[in-house]
Amino acid sequence: MEKHKSGLEEMVVWMFRKQVTDENFFTLVQDHHLWWILDWWANGTQAKYLKAFLDDHLGNFDNPGFALNLLKVSVSTTTSHSSSGESVSYKSNLSVNGYAVLKAVVDPDVLNRNLELSYGNYPYTEELSNASNTDRLDDSKIVSMFQRYLEDDRDN
Repeated sequence: MEKHKSGLEEMVVWMFRKQVTDENFFTLVQDHHLWWILDWWANGTQAKYLKAFLDDHLGNFDNPGFALNLLKVSVSTTTSHSSSGESVSYKSNLSVNGYAVLKAVVDPDVLNRNLELSYGNYPYTEELSNASNTDRLDDSKIVSMFQRYLEDDRDN
């Protein structure tokens, strides 16, 4: 069964690679699908292509927009529904698992160096520990949560 799963993952990655461009990387599939594809890509036989793609976008440490979008892929999306039937989706939680996949995909220090251009270190100055895993996160909270994981990772 594992062999078939691996083969299917490789095929999905290959199909994604054939369709992805610089312009549609974050829009070709939904974030939670991209999260899985990146995980499979980083851990599969085609990993060198992902590394080259990310090096092109992050290697000069001058692309905070791309870095933030890549970080957001690993952040959970919550959808709330109102009584009128409208739904609103928003980023809500960077989990340990989300950070682990992100770390498998890209060097967190490289990602952080790109983010620091626009956000500095810990741009959200309030206490993050009181946040629920369904609270709406803005960009500064997302970056601060990532930087906290990165700091904890460096300490271990």
